Amino acid sequence: MAEPARWSPLDALAPAIREASWADCRLEPSPHRAQLVLRVAPEGKARVESVLGGPLPTPNRVTRARLGDVLWLGPDEWLVVGEPAEESAVASALTAAVGATDGAVTAASAARIPFLLTGRAVRDVLATCCALDLDPRMFPPGHCAQTLLAKAPMLLQAIEPSPAVRLFVRPSFVSYVVLWLVDGMAGVRAITASTA
Repeated sequence: MAEPARWSPLDALAPAIREASWADCRLEPSPHRAQLVLRVAPEGKARVESVLGGPLPTPNRVTRARLGDVLWLGPDEWLVVGEPAEESAVASALTAAVGATDGAVTAASAARIPFLLTGRAVRDVLATCCALDLDPRMFPPGHCAQTLLAKAPMLLQAIEPSPAVRLFVRPSFVSYVVLWLVDGMAGVRAITASTA
């Protein structure tokens, strides 16, 4: 059975996004992703890594595990991002691995809307509204960070092919974030055109 169509706050902003996007920078919805927040004490870490099929990432890193991408959020907290159809099975496996006393697994798929920013000008556009150092030597694919875009909290993941990022933004901030990015894209595009 096909998954039902999902509404995104980005849908209402589609005309502005289309108008601002160009060959060097595109903003678009990311395919829906299952998101599970994993909290695990050191005593449960080995069991969780066995279920994931790989190590939990170190600070501000992402690992690709058998069950999906695992993004570091804090000293004992990670975000497991995977296929929507597998969310229930992954949640059950992780819950069994952490047990009753060594952590918790919380469904968070509705807590953040993912979208993609791709193209050669990605870093320039983000520099208009994000203070994070996005130099590829400091923030290459495989890195992630919780940061601010303007004043909105977001989770940023550098992905392949570089330069590209996946942004995870709370639904209540999506319009605000997108409008900042649209303005940044228009500004960078104008500067690029004037110097060409």
